[in-house]
Amino acid sequence: MSKLKYMLVLTLFFAVSVFGYDVSENLDKLTDDDVQGTVADKKMILATTEFYMTPVSKIAKMINRMQQVPFDGITVNFFPKQGNKHTGMEHRWWAIVPLTYEMFKPEIEILKSIKWGRYTENLVWVGTTTVRSGHSPLNWFKEDDVKVWLKNTELLGRVAKDAGLRGIFLDTEQYGGADYGAWRAPFDYYEYSTCDYKADVTQPNKPRSFAECAKRFRECGRRWVKALVKGYGDDIVILVIPGMHSEARWSIIRFDNPAMRGHNSDYRLQAAFFDGVIEGLPKRATLIDGCERCYPLMEYRDFTFQRDMVLRQSVKLSSVPNLYHKRVRFGVGIWPDVNMVWNLDKPNRNHKTPLQMEHTLYNAMVASDKYVWLWSSKVFFFPKKIPPNLEKYRDAVRNARKPHDLQWKQGKSFTGYDSAEVAHYVDGDDLDVLLAHTREVMKLPLAGWKFKPDPKSKGVELGYFKKDFDDSNWKEIRIGQFWERQGYPNLDGSGWYRKKIKFPKLPAGKKVYMYFGAVDESAWLYIDGKLVAWHDKLPTETWNKPFALDITDAVKSGGTYQITIRVNDVSRLGGIWKPVKIIVEK
Repeated sequence: MSKLKYMLVLTLFFAVSVFGYDVSENLDKLTDDDVQGTVADKKMILATTEFYMTPVSKIAKMINRMQQVPFDGITVNFFPKQGNKHTGMEHRWWAIVPLTYEMFKPEIEILKSIKWGRYTENLVWVGTTTVRSGHSPLNWFKEDDVKVWLKNTELLGRVAKDAGLRGIFLDTEQYGGADYGAWRAPFDYYEYSTCDYKADVTQPNKPRSFAECAKRFRECGRRWVKALVKGYGDDIVILVIPGMHSEARWSIIRFDNPAMRGHNSDYRLQAAFFDGVIEGLPKRATLIDGCERCYPLMEYRDFTFQRDMVLRQSVKLSSVPNLYHKRVRFGVGIWPDVNMVWNLDKPNRNHKTPLQMEHTLYNAMVASDKYVWLWSSKVFFFPKKIPPNLEKYRDAVRNARKPHDLQWKQGKSFTGYDSAEVAHYVDGDDLDVLLAHTREVMKLPLAGWKFKPDPKSKGVELGYFKKDFDDSNWKEIRIGQFWERQGYPNLDGSGWYRKKIKFPKLPAGKKVYMYFGAVDESAWLYIDGKLVAWHDKLPTETWNKPFALDITDAVKSGGTYQITIRVNDVSRLGGIWKPVKIIVEK
């Protein structure tokens, strides 16, 4: 590449980094060699259950097969022996349980012995929430806790360094929080200030102010990264998912309820913590916002939009914006089997076909500063026997570094979901049109709903939807709030809502709809035991969007009906978290 063209590439990417410009129209005018130069040093990391839940001894046996597909690294989880069993460390590094180097020596020796080949960017998976670990979560204001946490963090750095790993893969998702503790969801000021503060032995009578918490979190961020660097060295890579300030920003803007905006949003304190990390970070270290918001994206233009959100918009939450601009790098998270839809027999019915995967990876690499990572629970790239269609996806990875057209359009991707006509829903632009021609006749009550968690999705088989099903032993719940806020902190899967509703007088010959402000994530509506309509689409795109279900043929004026709603939630918060009302045609 000529020096002039090289400078042009740098100038264009500087424009994206600092000003958030969409440069796709300029980049497609460069030669293939110029654009290729922008991905040559990019890295792709597999953060999948193929490795995340696999002991390192099994990885050692897979390494030769791994060389067949040109990823650059994987996420590693340690399984030290504790008592009579080996326990995964993914949600234990931040638990207040002293750890020792001896616990990890056998796995360190195995990792050191592996001939990694091209896999040079391997990271330790570290979760900040002690969810389902059974261990005490960190209390930020209890100095004895903090000292244990920092000592474990220094040990983490030493273990990663001695094992020959490149750094850590820091997962700050709160997963509904631990079972108990003042800071069971470590960055959630809303949970702490409304309820969990009562478990704070350092100040149980009232919650601390947000300003006091932010100050402490920032201090702890500085101490944490210094402990990590003390153990590892100053050339460590720290890749953060779902994101840093960007996740705090997202948690603020997604709530319509004013009480849950601003300081009360569930990741708001994360910005203060990472301000401290940025302040304590040595110059040789690399800090990456992994941007999970890119999960379903494919086109280059969409990736540059998220780049702007991370590098230009989210900095507004930082108290150290100048340092933020200098230290934070943009990474991209890709989810091949979005919503766990994966069918190798019919790849055209996956969210991404092999060709779409190829373009997605290329576009993600061009938009990123260096790192692209793939999360998946169903895609396994290295089985002993390779099905033909899996080889097409492996070829997509191999071909992703070749020059591609940045103006490529993804076309229609299969989502595995029923159409609006089949499922009887209205959303998006069609809903805007519908609302202009309808009026509200009733708000459904917020309180008094019967609720049953159904994490294994057995409710249909057990008849929870039936009109005469006995729900007398079900607990009550409110709609208009996430179920995690109401005593179900770790519920992923299905949850069932039931209530008898008397409908008002309805105009004859007019369409009737049940309007949902938002459901996280999918909803199936039964009226008197009959499945009437449902809204089941890509959760990352619809969990915070309104929709309406056509119930015209299922209800009559003044009638009383058993309303049953099944909600399915893949991860994070879930439930009917915005109000529901009945609307009719004008």
